[in-house]
Amino acid sequence: MAVELIPLKPDQHKVTFVPKTTTDLPFFNLTYRRKDIPKAVKYEGIDPAGHPISWQVFHNTNEEVGPAGVEAHEVWYLLIKPAIDSKRKADGTIPQIIPLGGMRHCLRMVGWSEGGHQARELIKCLTQIAFAGCVADLWFPTGEIDEDGKEKFLQIKSRFSRMSVYAIGEHHLTAEELKDQQFEFDLEDQLYIRLDPIEVQMQQLQAQQHRLIDNEYMFSVKPIARRWYELLAGKIYGTLKYNAPFFEIKYSWYIKHHHTLKKFNNLKRVTAQMNRVVQDHLDSGFLTRVEYRKFKEPDQELDFSIRYFVGAAAKSSINRIQGHISNRRKKEVAGPVSVKESQNAKNDQISGVRSEDGIEVPLEAKVVSEALNFDAQEKAEERRAVELAITTLETHLLPRQRELLTLMTVDFMITESRAYELLMEYPVYRVDLQVQAFEWRTTGISNKAGFLINAIEQNYALPDKFRDHLRAIEFEKEQTARQEREEELRSQKEILIAACAICDQNGNRNIKLPEDPNYKAVHQCSHDPAIESTFEDWIM
Repeated sequence: MAVELIPLKPDQHKVTFVPKTTTDLPFFNLTYRRKDIPKAVKYEGIDPAGHPISWQVFHNTNEEVGPAGVEAHEVWYLLIKPAIDSKRKADGTIPQIIPLGGMRHCLRMVGWSEGGHQARELIKCLTQIAFAGCVADLWFPTGEIDEDGKEKFLQIKSRFSRMSVYAIGEHHLTAEELKDQQFEFDLEDQLYIRLDPIEVQMQQLQAQQHRLIDNEYMFSVKPIARRWYELLAGKIYGTLKYNAPFFEIKYSWYIKHHHTLKKFNNLKRVTAQMNRVVQDHLDSGFLTRVEYRKFKEPDQELDFSIRYFVGAAAKSSINRIQGHISNRRKKEVAGPVSVKESQNAKNDQISGVRSEDGIEVPLEAKVVSEALNFDAQEKAEERRAVELAITTLETHLLPRQRELLTLMTVDFMITESRAYELLMEYPVYRVDLQVQAFEWRTTGISNKAGFLINAIEQNYALPDKFRDHLRAIEFEKEQTARQEREEELRSQKEILIAACAICDQNGNRNIKLPEDPNYKAVHQCSHDPAIESTFEDWIM
């Protein structure tokens, strides 16, 4: 049975920007089968940089609340995450208090009907996310580099809840009120959430790679297929980008990230299970076929390689995303214009040629002039639309990413949409390094744009002279920082000495011990009267 796309409503967000690291960590229980929902989500793994990852989620088991599931996942993607991104400041920081908007507005964003029952369901979904406890020990890229040109990471080790329901209107809700849903509200009330400081920190670390999620497609398939899509959206994009017919994943990798699935060790059961996961993608034409192969690596358990062949619906999904990024509308191909239909052909003999988009163009000088003017205006409007779209999308970028966007488009003549794609697909430090390293490479590069794009995508090795330059900069920073610390300590010491009535101008005292008259020494003053009272002054 073919899967038909469910159109999003005008108010709903067409694309959601999601960070790869946190999206890969299992959180939402995307299943309607209660027996598949675990009491606790536990994930252990290794990140691409070789750091160990430990992640656990303990959902609320109270019948009044329950675990964060399918509906909570919709609320996160269509309401919460876009609201967070809209409040991101120019320097990349995010406030803790996030206004989601009026209750009616929130329901429209999620695509639900506007009513009291649906409003309580919305609050319940927010409560499910808020009541889920996370235990994290993982590393995030910071976007900074060390003296060897390697990426720096920040370790996050904490227990936290991602957010809390801060207020509805002017009423600040307690945990008990949320749990029991015993409170009154109006559909015009404004809804606020408070992000946990750890969640804020993870959302602000935009050096991690991001994915663009096509909401129209994701919310047209079953929940089990949604998890597959959000995990593999990046691989699908890469496959289409390089015109590859398929991509491969390991079954063991997937089953760890899709935590509501049980792991099997038999090819027949694995095939049946994973076919059920992607059945909607096969029915929609997003995938054309799937192939399975078992293999065993040395000292490892039996595993399975899954090969996915990408179909036409996947290309359409990527086109929708790219169309959103560039804010370009696809032009409808018009049919040939007849002589009778042409206002300019009245009483004239017209010969014509067919243009590239199928429209017959009159060749009279006046008509040609009008056509050229119209085309110029159309291109100017399209250019303004692209610039407006890029300006809008820049709100998702950090200050350095915005600077790189300007450099790539102005200095390297890369198109705005292509530069934006590179900044979204690859870590900011990688793009930054390749841009900086360009001037250190051998001269004679004729196609600057093509070279830089390849350098970013294939992660070219940095020139030795550029590495030496980075080390020199890092050494200079360390020297400056050490001098500043020494100067600060010296300044603090001078202030303490000036304010002390006990020691001399150098901060010293000539002291003796009352219990030992023979003990006499030059003592560095602590400037603490309680300590200094244990000594007596003596004159040399």
